Amino acid sequence: MSGTWVAAKALALGLRAALRRWAAELLPLPLATTARGAVRDGRDAGAGEDADADADAALGAAGTMKKRLVVVGLGNFGSEWTRHSVGTQVVRRLAERRGVAWAARRDCAANVASDEDLILVEPRLFMNENGKAAAAVLRQFLRAKKPRDASANLVVVHDDLDRPFANFRWKQRGSASGHNGVRSVIEHLGSDDFRRVQVGIGRPSARGAAVSAHVLGSFSRDEIEAIKDRDGFLSRVCDEIERAASA
Repeated sequence: MSGTWVAAKALALGLRAALRRWAAELLPLPLATTARGAVRDGRDAGAGEDADADADAALGAAGTMKKRLVVVGLGNFGSEWTRHSVGTQVVRRLAERRGVAWAARRDCAANVASDEDLILVEPRLFMNENGKAAAAVLRQFLRAKKPRDASANLVVVHDDLDRPFANFRWKQRGSASGHNGVRSVIEHLGSDDFRRVQVGIGRPSARGAAVSAHVLGSFSRDEIEAIKDRDGFLSRVCDEIERAASA
């Protein structure tokens, strides 16, 4: 009898260890950012627990949706210094200003940083798939059964070829106007009724220059200086978004 009991206990312990290994492989590995913005392994730092707490904090005491803005900076992941990814620069500046750390959420295909007012999102995807991340964050953090149910809480920041560099404006709703990232958000939300901040990147100055090369190309030295300027246009964009969050 004792031999049977020992064998059963050993089997149970083995199964428990196997389940732990299986869970560790499937659960998303949270990543935190350093002061320079580089992503590092954050499992020991408790980043996963913080992200889960942020998701729970999106709900009020009665289980209703708390009014936090989800701000998605559209871009091509890994190409943050190209004009097409100016939205990435905006959410990174917001995170820096608000002193919040980034965590990589594989369940949202995005880097996410949040506080009591804003949920900042940097999709870890190509531009034409950014909508997947936007919809996933609305589901995970705002508990929206359908992403379109939380569209009033969404702000999408993206580049605008038809506006001069550093010029920006709000747009409430409407078509994608040829922007693949916005089109992806519309498709995954099932609605075009969400706010956008359109940040101008201007058209190429050289006569006959290819528009695609301009959009996908890196910022010029002068443009980079303007982006890094703490009192420049990027800060004004952030001011506008923060005012919207506090309204």
